[in-house]
Amino acid sequence: PQAHTRGQMGEKWWNAAQERLQNELCFFSWQGYPRWPGIVVPPVEKSKMLAGQGHFYPPDKDIFRSTFVAAQRGALQTREHGKYEVQHAGTWRRATLTHLNPDGTVDACLSESECSGPEVEDLPRSKVRESKQSGVKKRQQRAAGKQKVGSSKVKAKKPDSTFVLVYSLGDEMYKWVRASSLLRPFADHLDNVYTFRGQKSSARKHLRDMEPESHNGFDGRRALKEALEELQRRQGVQSQEDQRRQREQDYRAAHCLPSPPQAHRSTLPRREIVTPVKAEKRAREPEVEFEAKQARQRLPDYLRGDLAAWGESIEQGEASDRFSSDDIRRALAILGLAHMPKQATDLRKAFRRKALECHPDRMPHNKVWATQEMTRVNLAFQLLNARLEGKFSVSSSPGKLLSLTC
Repeated sequence: PQAHTRGQMGEKWWNAAQERLQNELCFFSWQGYPRWPGIVVPPVEKSKMLAGQGHFYPPDKDIFRSTFVAAQRGALQTREHGKYEVQHAGTWRRATLTHLNPDGTVDACLSESECSGPEVEDLPRSKVRESKQSGVKKRQQRAAGKQKVGSSKVKAKKPDSTFVLVYSLGDEMYKWVRASSLLRPFADHLDNVYTFRGQKSSARKHLRDMEPESHNGFDGRRALKEALEELQRRQGVQSQEDQRRQREQDYRAAHCLPSPPQAHRSTLPRREIVTPVKAEKRAREPEVEFEAKQARQRLPDYLRGDLAAWGESIEQGEASDRFSSDDIRRALAILGLAHMPKQATDLRKAFRRKALECHPDRMPHNKVWATQEMTRVNLAFQLLNARLEGKFSVSSSPGKLLSLTC
């Protein structure tokens, strides 16, 4: 982040790690609770986030001033001046820990700055505590837009370049987390086993068995449900993108089109070096052309791009029904039916299925074509429905169907 001014961040509060991990679905840890699902907040200016123009619930302004990091309660650290107090001669005095003995006791020097004071040896763990100035008591409370903190002693600390801001699922709160401690990708750690409160189980089961009454109202089941729905949505989007790329590759292979151009680092002409791989590729050019021809034959007749194949498809191929002079054949081809349905329910199902594919609201990027196609579908449905009801005649056939189809 930028340099702090009077304890606050500028408009650009994020760092390189925030940009690199933005929108990442992951797990994060916080004291007293199981691993929690969250999404790394995308970089948005501070004023826009506070005004509710970000991607999530607007955060509290105090999030950009300070963060709370859980203090290490179990592990003691040596040579940390002024961090601990020891009980000596009935009073608590500032000390610096010098040695951690194998039997669990510690040796300390009764001095805050340097080890120049008297030495105290074999102190039990019960006579060592953190200094009162090293932390504050902060009780965890659930409130939308607030900062998630531990439920016991914590340290007040400003976020630095190692922290990223994460949006907590299930409770609309935020958490500053070290980028190196994030568990991602989410799907790989969902069923990983770890120990929480003496129980060894997966992250999924820990959240599912979590009772809100014993965790200050935090609902692990709700957070897990939102995370799984988000994971399913992302997988669906990725699947659609993979299918689109595969269709594009098949189309280029069928029409012998080159791959999309890639940006080069330098515009200077480079001398061509014929490597063994390139020589083998040139030797296989006739075979590559044969594979492209085979791929083109797998496409529908009217999509091959050959004039002869297109003309044949008009006469006797798969596109002939859609451009036929027979109203019934043309209407069946528009609705994707191979033959005349016997019941009105089958006709309505075909109409709904086709309407879902080409409705203008579902195709905002190609609304003109979708509107025309939806008009064709409506006219085809009216024609076939009149045929089923016995009201069809040449005079009642929609006259716009042929003109719209051609």
